[in-house]
Amino acid sequence: MEDIRGLKEDVQELKDCIAFGIVSSVDKEGMTARVDIADQGIVSAGLKVVQRGRKWLPETGQYVLCLFVPGGDGDGFILGGI
Repeated sequence: MEDIRGLKEDVQELKDCIAFGIVSSVDKEGMTARVDIADQGIVSAGLKVVQRGRKWLPETGQYVLCLFVPGGDGDGFILGGI
């Protein structure tokens, strides 16, 4: 039974690391953006934008996928636009 509880906790931790939201502001110089995550009722701190080949920044109002560091006190990344 403990294995099942542990697995449920692990799955919940993974769910807590992934979020979808709408970009509320962009810092072009810092290559970060803040994201409104409505289902959690929060606006993130500045999240680093993952770069793949060419320089890309999301636009304000764009829907994005975010990955947060477990236990990272809100630290995370924007993986890309949706």
